[in-house]
Amino acid sequence: MPADQDASKCYDPTDDEYYYGYGCTIVSTGQKIPIAAEFTESKQAPEETAMRVTRDALAVAKPI
Repeated sequence: MPADQDASKCYDPTDDEYYYGYGCTIVSTGQKIPIAAEFTESKQAPEETAMRVTRDALAVAKPI
């Protein structure tokens, strides 16, 4: 039973196993400083989500 009622059962192909939880899409610079992030239903985000998060990150004129 998952501890979080909102978590979903997802498959992680890198570990070849299922897990309950979320994922997070992070956009970072070359220095690995996150400039945008969005929680997703699984570790692997759809391409549309990754592109949207990237567009949102690039649209910020002055990051805080």
